[in-house]
Amino acid sequence: MRHRDHALDILRIIACIMVVVMHSPIPSAQANGPFLTALSLFTAPCIGLFFMVSGALLLPVNTDYNTFIKRRLSKVVMPTLIWSAVYIGASAYASGDYSKIWHSLLSLPFSPQGSSVLWFMYTLIGLYLLAPILGTWAATASRKELQTVLALWCVTLCYPIIELFATVNETSTGILYYFNGYAGYFLLGYYLKRFPGAVSTRMALPVAIVGVAILYYTRTRGIEIDFYRMFWYLSIFIAAMCVTVWNTVTAIWPSPGYQGERWGGVFGCISTDYQT
Repeated sequence: MRHRDHALDILRIIACIMVVVMHSPIPSAQANGPFLTALSLFTAPCIGLFFMVSGALLLPVNTDYNTFIKRRLSKVVMPTLIWSAVYIGASAYASGDYSKIWHSLLSLPFSPQGSSVLWFMYTLIGLYLLAPILGTWAATASRKELQTVLALWCVTLCYPIIELFATVNETSTGILYYFNGYAGYFLLGYYLKRFPGAVSTRMALPVAIVGVAILYYTRTRGIEIDFYRMFWYLSIFIAAMCVTVWNTVTAIWPSPGYQGERWGGVFGCISTDYQT
């Protein structure tokens, strides 16, 4: 049986708390005010942390593709279908329109239905489908190869900034289209698990601080900016926050044999995903 890494449990608890806090404020006329904006920013790392923990736990995949998929999907597909049915039924009942139920049911394999709240489950299922393929490469990839792929992913996280100065093609014909998305967090979690401290807090924290400074400046100066594009889940600033939180937690609760940063030098250089 694999040794349980309690740091990953702590990271998942932190991510859960972030999700709860993010969705707690009551909508009001001040929804875009300084407090709620800051709250959204500092809780945005929740999704990245969830996927990083899953990547650290699941990669590399030690079983064949079909066995892995069957084992993983058995944990998430049924709950997703049940809650989708609940949302579809509730939505139809509230609107009094039952004509679209069959369309919604047929759409279930491709997109959340009844409510968009289940989007995370669809993304997670997609990562599970990709994990055996990604894991096979990651298991044999060198540190530099992993760094190269993660660097290309980071470029896509900078698109909102690059677009201020240049034209970026983000469609399927774009050169880095296949490096974009949440798979980057999946691989980042595996990378930091395999090479603890490989992305130092000295590197990540300044990027996160720059993001906070930009947001503060634009809000106080009344400058219009697309918050959900510049500072949301797939943002270089949020990825930097994820790494900072990860490094801090793993420094306080290091794994046995861990030789990376300890708490004194952190500014230097409930889980279903454990495999048995």
